[in-house]
Amino acid sequence: MLATMPARRPSTQPSHPLRLWREAKNLSQQEVADACGVTQAMISYIEAGKKTPWGDALDKIRDYTGLPADAFLRWQRFLEEEPN
Repeated sequence: MLATMPARRPSTQPSHPLRLWREAKNLSQQEVADACGVTQAMISYIEAGKKTPWGDALDKIRDYTGLPADAFLRWQRFLEEEPN
């Protein structure tokens, strides 16, 4: 009998603001990581909602993207809020 992996379910989680920004700018995760002085893995984890950048990393990513801190610290709520 051949073992197979279960089919991957499509994500129902909304896209992270960093991913939306990056895709709108047509940039790769590696390009953003290089510009911010972090690893591509960190960008991937942030976009997946598995890590929240802090301190210097948060400042560098915010400076590069122009996104507010809430886009990283409260990103799901940030996506739900109406822009002012």
